[in-house]
Amino acid sequence: MPHHSWQPLRCTLLTTLTLTLAACSTQTSAPAPQPDAAPYMRTVDITAATTRQDLEAKYGQVLTYAPQAGFAVVSAPAPLSRQDLGTTDPNREPISEAVEPNTNAIRVSSGALWTDADVWHSGGALWTDGSGGFGWTNGNGGFGWTNGGALWTDGKYIPLPQNSFAWVQVGLPQAHALAPKFGQNVKIAVIDTGIDLNHTAFADRLVAPSDMYDFVDNDHTPQEIGTPMVGSFGHGTGVAGIALQAAPNAKIMPLRVIEPDGLGDMDNVVNAVIFAVDHGAQIINLSLGSDQGSRSLQRALEYAASRNVLVFEAAGNRNLEQLDRPAAFAAQQTYAGAAQLSVGSVNSQDGKSWFSNYATTLELSAPGEMIATLAPGERVAVWSGTSMSTPLAAGIAALALGEQGRLNAGSVASRLLSTATNIDAVPANSAFIGKVGRRINAANFVASYMPIP
Repeated sequence: MPHHSWQPLRCTLLTTLTLTLAACSTQTSAPAPQPDAAPYMRTVDITAATTRQDLEAKYGQVLTYAPQAGFAVVSAPAPLSRQDLGTTDPNREPISEAVEPNTNAIRVSSGALWTDADVWHSGGALWTDGSGGFGWTNGNGGFGWTNGGALWTDGKYIPLPQNSFAWVQVGLPQAHALAPKFGQNVKIAVIDTGIDLNHTAFADRLVAPSDMYDFVDNDHTPQEIGTPMVGSFGHGTGVAGIALQAAPNAKIMPLRVIEPDGLGDMDNVVNAVIFAVDHGAQIINLSLGSDQGSRSLQRALEYAASRNVLVFEAAGNRNLEQLDRPAAFAAQQTYAGAAQLSVGSVNSQDGKSWFSNYATTLELSAPGEMIATLAPGERVAVWSGTSMSTPLAAGIAALALGEQGRLNAGSVASRLLSTATNIDAVPANSAFIGKVGRRINAANFVASYMPIP
């Protein structure tokens, strides 16, 4: 998600470090490695009979080849202005209007508060065993990071203590009581900076290697790389960790499209969406965005909708009365829009987070301030941003899918909205009435799918 924001946290229990940064298919194998991405690209319609060779002969470099989705993305020359075309007539559309930027056209940038040790204390305590192990104990012999990515103590799932208030705020404990499968076997694609594949909390909570991919390095190892405290390192790990706190038995499908500097190419995101759909994702999380729309990404999201995949998209963190793309298009009255949800951030009092974008088209909000989640190297970090509220919503959706099996993506999105809580009356939102979305209510949402005892 573009432009995460952060606020300093005063902590008397730990020494902390702060970081500020600039948010039935035919294709089942990994995409063929591509040469360096073209600066610009164009989306073209194709049929099942169109070969990659046909496209290369006509357009040159092929960035996305998706006959199952009815389109391809090819390299394009730099766009031309109307003046370049010899006209200033606003009614004449230059051919370059079909051209869009590709290189570094998508971004995530986030703020985090990292601890300088693998230890927290808040009621219970997170501990290390001296050999890189990491867990949580309630003082009664309980333990954590067992049974895969879930945080368990005395055989019962317990959220990270730092998030207890936020989870109560959205009714997550009640939702967990109603959904004992905890999102079992639901695949959530996290299209991001990759994740720390070796983090103990992800054990048994990842899809098979053949179902994950690194579109930056073109391999099946989407390992998050970088240096702690530098760039956007840790972003994808944190996003995936929040989704798992909401749906502890879900399966994370990590798809790496973002470099350590927080920037990525649009064609990689397009390819990741297609890959996620073709490899069985039921939910896609996009905690990233762009200033401008992308026809190619919209086509990929239309394909996701046609395959009944629900997509959650971060609103952005610039405190603007507009949403980042593709979240800005989630409210469109189309079949593709029906399967997408834009997500903003609220604070602990349901007030709009000071950094969160807002608009009359914003659909959902969720807690996104100072959320504790996983970080590379067996750590936990605290992050703020709509990148954090978005996977919380995605994980809550996974709870219903885990109980009910495959559900219609549009109906799930509609029910998330209809069961959410109207927060317009919150005093802090007086200047944003009708523009902060409805705050997700996990308890109401899950209860709407479960029979009354």
